[in-house]
Amino acid sequence: MLSYNSGWNDEIESGNGNTALLDNAYSASKPQIATCGDKAVMVYQSVDENATNSANALALYYSVYDSTTGKWSKASKLDDNKNADISYSLAVSGDQIYLVYAQSNTELLEDSSITDTVKNIDVYSAKFSFLV
Repeated sequence: MLSYNSGWNDEIESGNGNTALLDNAYSASKPQIATCGDKAVMVYQSVDENATNSANALALYYSVYDSTTGKWSKASKLDDNKNADISYSLAVSGDQIYLVYAQSNTELLEDSSITDTVKNIDVYSAKFSFLV
């Protein structure tokens, strides 16, 4: 099973004078940032420490940057279900930030075939309402 080993909002010394926001994220995660007005949103995949098995271990997390304070919010899990978050994309339209993501519609079994897994994947969308 994948291990939960991410740190967020802790001062992480990078060795080059920069401060990292996230350390030891899921290695295949490709964090995305979208900006709108004085806010920015970062979404990334990390391991859900409460996952039932490795098939359901990846979850989406987000953090909001407020340029008026110069701080990122504490990272939050996108939802509290135990389903696998497979892929995602952030987009800006007008004055809104949207997230489109693929998620299993049920808890996946550890030994599920690719065919069975794909049959249980749906596409979802979310609008970040705190930007209003």
